[in-house]
Amino acid sequence: MGQKTLDVMPAVWRVMREAEPGASWRAAESEKATLRCGGTLIHVGVPALDLTHFENAKVKQLMLVPHRTARGPNGMWLIRRGPKHPHMLGLKKCCIFYVGKPGIGAVAHSQQEVGDAGVIEVFDLKADATEALKKMKLNSANSSQVIQAKGFALYELIIRADAVRYGDDLISFTSNGLSVSVKA
Repeated sequence: MGQKTLDVMPAVWRVMREAEPGASWRAAESEKATLRCGGTLIHVGVPALDLTHFENAKVKQLMLVPHRTARGPNGMWLIRRGPKHPHMLGLKKCCIFYVGKPGIGAVAHSQQEVGDAGVIEVFDLKADATEALKKMKLNSANSSQVIQAKGFALYELIIRADAVRYGDDLISFTSNGLSVSVKA
């Protein structure tokens, strides 16, 4: 990274700590962005407003961060999907259950670890999720519980996972998730 990019990174980090708490950071060369933090693509430098990023379900929002100059513009812009985006409309009436940690909301914790890939298992019925929770508690003592996710919370859950197990199907969202489906 150049010096101008490094100068704005502390401010980017502070904003992302609020916008994507607990998300992992990585380079985003394949998305033609500077960085990726969770579901956010971060463009630093010359603002690159490419709305085709929102066609990818893993991109929750774009962050545009121009380098600081005396002329401006100085600041950051977070651009998110609107409620009428096809991804949001498709999940509006959907409802699932999953096993997660209380108080964390729609943040997905890996229910299965294969390499670095996080897989979360979702259920149509609360009874099925409760049964999975009972099996998990037999294997380890944890404070998980059955959580319901619908609408935008369901989208938040999916975007944080590499793959989602739904019944006998394993749906991959990232290259890590794809490696899990090949091994399964």
